[in-house]
Amino acid sequence: MMLVLVEIELILAGLLSQNSCEIKSFSQLWELFRYRQVQGLILSSSLNKINSCLRDRQIQKQVINEVIEDIQKVLEICPLEEKIIAEARSLNLTDFDVALMVACASWMNLDAIVAQNPQKFPQAVFPIYSVETLLTVTQLEKTLLLSCANEEVISKNVQDRESNFSVIDLSQWSNNIFEQDWQTIEEVLEITNEPRFRSIPNNSLAPVKRVKRAKLIDLGMQLHKTKVALIVSVLQENSRETNVKLQVIPTENICLPPNLEVVIYDEEKEAIIKAKSRETDNWIQIEFLGETGTQFSIELILELAIFSEYFCL
Repeated sequence: MMLVLVEIELILAGLLSQNSCEIKSFSQLWELFRYRQVQGLILSSSLNKINSCLRDRQIQKQVINEVIEDIQKVLEICPLEEKIIAEARSLNLTDFDVALMVACASWMNLDAIVAQNPQKFPQAVFPIYSVETLLTVTQLEKTLLLSCANEEVISKNVQDRESNFSVIDLSQWSNNIFEQDWQTIEEVLEITNEPRFRSIPNNSLAPVKRVKRAKLIDLGMQLHKTKVALIVSVLQENSRETNVKLQVIPTENICLPPNLEVVIYDEEKEAIIKAKSRETDNWIQIEFLGETGTQFSIELILELAIFSEYFCL
């Protein structure tokens, strides 16, 4: 978390300003401090100065007390120890309040000072930010953190897929040899307790000669808990070619989640077929012919969630 020392003039400007833009910026800054997205600090001497300034403006005592109480809740108070005062004097600056802030920030190894007028501060080993600059910096940091988090999630998904890599031999399905996770369509529909999916047209669930199996897929465990069913049906056209029909249907809603992408890859990992759901789609279907013995894979992609399955004909 970034640690910044807040100038008293900035707080007073935010409290007393009549400018809507300044008020909005100060409110955004105060929210950063209040919710500990940035840790704000203030010199202990600043509280008395704020109190005096507000009294001079004839602000009601109750209001002043509430302001001081809120500042004490939101900001950490930096006591002015002798070593900080001594260092401030050694800086030989004409504005002793500025010297105190520079000395305090340096002594406490803070990340920055946020000031109403950064130009009046001398160059230092740490940044002097305006409110607008600090808001921009924190937004960039949040974007960077989110990007890093997304990369970690994607990397984990890839690692999980690689660690669980196995090839499903579809030629064995005609011998009633199926992998453990692949069930009959009826079993999957009973598991999901969604009888409405039994109304899928017969021509979509494939002819009688086809061998069909379905698998429940939990997409985006860290996102939406979205479950869909992947239905695979195969039909041996001849000794050289197999007809493959893939369907993706929802199991928890009437429609698929929008922007669910289905991609088919060949043996060289080249994408050969792509399909993407729209808001009103209640299934995705892909059908193709493949030579016996060749491999292909399928990916279901929803935002950061990726499911992969590998097949051999």
